[in-house]
Amino acid sequence: MSQSLAEMSVNYLDYDDKSLFLEIGQRASLSAEKPAAATAPPAELKVEFAHLGVNEDLVELGKRIAKRLLRELNKLLCGDDAADKEEREKVAKTFGLTNETVAAAIAAALVSSFGIGAAIAALVAAIFVKRILAPTIEETCAVWTEALSRA
Repeated sequence: MSQSLAEMSVNYLDYDDKSLFLEIGQRASLSAEKPAAATAPPAELKVEFAHLGVNEDLVELGKRIAKRLLRELNKLLCGDDAADKEEREKVAKTFGLTNETVAAAIAAALVSSFGIGAAIAALVAAIFVKRILAPTIEETCAVWTEALSRA
């Protein structure tokens, strides 16, 4: 892998939501056949799905995967499971730092806790930073949990 997980996470912060979902859907679809697709930086993933007319399906798949992982991430970071305490404290310490640092920590938590491919973890981390990050972990958890219950 030519880019670190932190570098990949930062690169995705400039993507719009549809592009993030499409990227997740593409990588998830390719991962079974080409496991390297789960870890390849964007520049190294040279696949074009648009000509197949499946981009909207891949966007929807990406949304479903992101929604599921964001719920799991919510349980990890905002829950009270003792098994997650160390990971929760590590991520909580990064709040108040830069978006880039938080995205890297979130992506690492997804990879280490759920075995998600680095690229998908980086994409979900970018969505997390763009949509959910708030000044404190407590407020973030309250707003985030409420938002997930409406989704």
